[in-house]
Amino acid sequence: MQMFRHGNVCDAIASMARRHGPVFSIPAPGRPYVVIGHAEEFEQVLVRSRGFFTKSFTLEPLELMCSKELLYPDEAERRRLGGIFRPLLSRAPIVARGGGFGTAIEAACSTTPARFVDGHPRPVIDLLLDLHYRVLLNFYLGADIAADPRHMGQRSLELTGLLPRVWPTRIVPTPWRSRARTAISELRAHVRDLIESQPADTDAVLNCRELRQRLTEEQLRENVLILLYSSINVPVLLESCLHELLSNPEELRRIEQSTGEARRQALQLALQETLRLHPVSSLILRDTTLDCEIAGYHIAQGSVVVLPTILVNRDPAIWPDPMRFDPLRFATEAARPDIFAYGRGPRFCIGKSFAEAVMAPLLDHVLRHFRFEQPELDGRVCQSLPYRLQGPIARLKPRNSP
Repeated sequence: MQMFRHGNVCDAIASMARRHGPVFSIPAPGRPYVVIGHAEEFEQVLVRSRGFFTKSFTLEPLELMCSKELLYPDEAERRRLGGIFRPLLSRAPIVARGGGFGTAIEAACSTTPARFVDGHPRPVIDLLLDLHYRVLLNFYLGADIAADPRHMGQRSLELTGLLPRVWPTRIVPTPWRSRARTAISELRAHVRDLIESQPADTDAVLNCRELRQRLTEEQLRENVLILLYSSINVPVLLESCLHELLSNPEELRRIEQSTGEARRQALQLALQETLRLHPVSSLILRDTTLDCEIAGYHIAQGSVVVLPTILVNRDPAIWPDPMRFDPLRFATEAARPDIFAYGRGPRFCIGKSFAEAVMAPLLDHVLRHFRFEQPELDGRVCQSLPYRLQGPIARLKPRNSP
């Protein structure tokens, strides 16, 4: 299907939905696609009728990175792995260490390389990747906060653009596949070094010595690799949030002028609105394993069901003035539509609690430490997983500088 190979998939599906309605089929050789744009049917596909659907097609590109046993575990293995990693990625480790996570962010901001504040315009994502992976590797694996994360963020971000191109070329060698393999090899080597260099007496959240008692060496490396790679969603979402705040200076001023609990809430509202307007999981895909009917529409076995969360989140029938960045729309306690930020059902994002706990503190420290001067804003969307905007680019200055 051509639109999955080139260009902006989200815009293509939005355009087709305007022509054909919220439920329509896209013929494709060997694998027809069925787009379901009704939010009420998301629950049926992801939860109530989940026995009819699987996720193998979505995960095929990750076979370059991980074994099939990790990507397609049976129910017992899924529960076992969930029992190991869900508690580690919950809020509990962050709460248990008191201000340890905030201290790690503060240290990372203080040791930010001078290349980010040298007066030259820089992609803001570069700063976010550097900070995120310094903090993540320090807090979860005990790495030195001042150690260069060796471009782990850049390689992970590169993969988000390469893996969609690998989908239609699983067998045929392509430059994209070669570049993806190179990036994965570098990430895998870095993960191996992190695990091997972890001190035996570490108090890191991911204690590799203890995890080895429950996982094989290969399982340990694969799980750490996929967790670190998947965390790319955090800096990507922060990039979109900063894009919107720089595009809406009044919202940025509201955050900068607030303090205490009011500031914390303002940050959370800005992030929630960013998740609605720019969801990193903009399309949820599922393979159909048995013939079924959804929304009165027959879906044949072998079809790929596409759940476009980005359409639901921008539906004017649900959200007034949907394209406007308005964090205050989430300020009331009234019932709000689900924006499906982390999916639903058995494949619900295991990193939800982690992401919700770390995004606001990271954004808070970035805004406290840096000013973004003469930002160049570009609303184009990159072809990548996850969905991400292009830019912004800005001159960074420390807040304490003239």
